[in-house]
Amino acid sequence: MKKLFYIFSLILLSGPLAICQDTYTTGDEILSSIDARTANKENTLYSRYPVRNVGPVVQGGRITDIAVNPTNTKEFYIAFASGGVFKTLNNGTTFEPVFDNQGTLTVGDICMAPSDNQILWVGTGENNSSRSSYAGSGVYKSLDGGKSWEFMGLEATQHIGRIIIHPEDPDIVWVAAMGNLYTHNPERGIFKTTDGGKNWSKMLYLNDSTGAIDLIIHPGNPDMLWTSMWERTRKAWNFKGHGTGSAAVRHPLQPVLSRPTRS
Repeated sequence: MKKLFYIFSLILLSGPLAICQDTYTTGDEILSSIDARTANKENTLYSRYPVRNVGPVVQGGRITDIAVNPTNTKEFYIAFASGGVFKTLNNGTTFEPVFDNQGTLTVGDICMAPSDNQILWVGTGENNSSRSSYAGSGVYKSLDGGKSWEFMGLEATQHIGRIIIHPEDPDIVWVAAMGNLYTHNPERGIFKTTDGGKNWSKMLYLNDSTGAIDLIIHPGNPDMLWTSMWERTRKAWNFKGHGTGSAAVRHPLQPVLSRPTRS
């Protein structure tokens, strides 16, 4: 009995030390896990097993965003915190999933280009900060109304707060990223691309625990934007929901770091 007590005490003492390690998943590790999942899906013994969904049909969880076609309001997209993206062409009578085969199913934001309703951007990683908010794998773009998607990088941002597309030039896109939820990391703030996602510039960065949770563009001046910065860190035993970095920022954003998107 005494021996078991010592073993149990050792487990309790070593547990917090492991939890306190301030390490985070890198972008390369996220992409490697997606590749591994794809390979396992292709090689699984159940690939030819005939299955179909039999319900329940009234289930969706948290909805994080909605994108509506302004020229046909019966067509819109629903983004789910942990269920991908669904599309309807008949005002919600029926929906079909359009994002199931991508690197992740957790979505923080979806945006439709004002100048072309076939161009969609999805930012993965739920932007809420609950313990069930799962990390994403970056941003994805569709040029055909959700039929196909292309991965456009920012894989280490993990949680996307908002995506804004230029009202006239769909190749200009801003991404507000929250970064890691449980650990500190520099891949957070405001990112911008001027070539449709081939290259990204970090336009605003405060510190490794402050991310951008929201972003809006001036309706008459697309060079002026407002963003809400949120300093927060969640731990298994605590949640810091505020900090000195939390603030609203208005600025013609200037780049402080440039880096290309991973291929």
